[in-house]
Amino acid sequence: MCGIFACVLCSTDTSRKEMIDVLLTGLHRLEYRGYDSAGIAVDGAGPDDPIVIKEVGSISKLENRVKEVASCDNRMKEDVHFNDSVGIAHTRWATHGPPSRENSHPHSSGPEDNFLVVHNGIITNNTVLRDMLTGYEVKFKSQTDSETVVKLMQFLYDQLIQSIPDLPFPRLVMEVLRQLEGAYAFVFRSRMYPNELVACRLGSPLVVGTKDYRGTERDVFKVNKISQNDKVSNGGTPVTPQFSIVLDKQETGIHPDGGFKGEYLFSSDAGAIGERTDKVFYMEDNDVVHVRRGNLEVFNFHAALDDHVFSDNRIISTLPFELETIMRGSFDHYMLKEIYEQPESLTSTMRGRIKKDESTGRYEIHLGGVKSRLRDILSSSRIIFVACGSSYHACLAARQVVEELTDVPVSVELASDFNDRRCPLFRSDTCVFVSQS
Repeated sequence: MCGIFACVLCSTDTSRKEMIDVLLTGLHRLEYRGYDSAGIAVDGAGPDDPIVIKEVGSISKLENRVKEVASCDNRMKEDVHFNDSVGIAHTRWATHGPPSRENSHPHSSGPEDNFLVVHNGIITNNTVLRDMLTGYEVKFKSQTDSETVVKLMQFLYDQLIQSIPDLPFPRLVMEVLRQLEGAYAFVFRSRMYPNELVACRLGSPLVVGTKDYRGTERDVFKVNKISQNDKVSNGGTPVTPQFSIVLDKQETGIHPDGGFKGEYLFSSDAGAIGERTDKVFYMEDNDVVHVRRGNLEVFNFHAALDDHVFSDNRIISTLPFELETIMRGSFDHYMLKEIYEQPESLTSTMRGRIKKDESTGRYEIHLGGVKSRLRDILSSSRIIFVACGSSYHACLAARQVVEELTDVPVSVELASDFNDRRCPLFRSDTCVFVSQS
């Protein structure tokens, strides 16, 4: 399973080495998820000069690779200090393409690293987008859907900046999201927007940690709603649009004047953040979080139909565990730890996916990536779960519940067997491919 970790240090006079240590420690906390390669991106001579370091294998191998780059890259021979700094990091479990430095994250928009991204999830219209970009002579170095996203960002930026010279970073990200199908968690940084970071999610978890060195933590972040009803594409090809998105000028972060002194942390798992802060909030589907000049703003890129399950605030909560519980704790093996933590894990998995309708008192289940296809699923003549290993057993356990809730017959297939035999499939079937992630 892939893991995301990112850090924004604000008004802290931090050295590059300190930022690298923060990122590598965060990646070590995500090692239990399983991975085959890893990478980081930090400031070089300045925030508009990023350094990307990637390696196949363990975090320890990445640490050795960092030392190699430091010995030969002139930008790293001197440990520069920054008042503000952005770092992003990732552990990858190969999906699109085998383990390699080219397929590892962070992925870049091109040789100048104008835009960088770390990504969890799957972009299901990757092939269509890649073919479109190839038609515009965009070159790819990897086989990943993540690189397609960051190349698309560069493509849209080149178009939009001509008509919108002061194009905000989150506004650009939202225009990229308009083009995507699938589930994802992204963290972006850019030399075009120095010291800024944008994170977003749909169906893949992302948690935000805050740490104010002055001890003036905020309890809640107000959310600005952005409608995604107006489309900005023509025949599937992005075009220069007349923007309907108007970002609210109201500052919704901790310190609107940019006086925040501390750090913001982003991770796919709260355990990677808990060592540095216990103050977190959980991003919800379609959330877009923007950090700039010490200020954090939350937007929700929502559809009008979701208004009844939309939450206006992101509440800061306190993590209930110490560092020892993040690690193996008193258990002999991580496997035992995961077994005994299943109740808490299920609660965390459903956080942000179960909403209470205050007008009726009823609870609504909101599953990003599934809701848009719910009508198709319910009109199916059959649902087929395809999985293997523990995922297969999870499907067997869920089959009865799904049948009772949908009144649609459900069958479960072993992925290896499903792949080898010519199983008859019909247009009215819905296939659900379940991974261990």
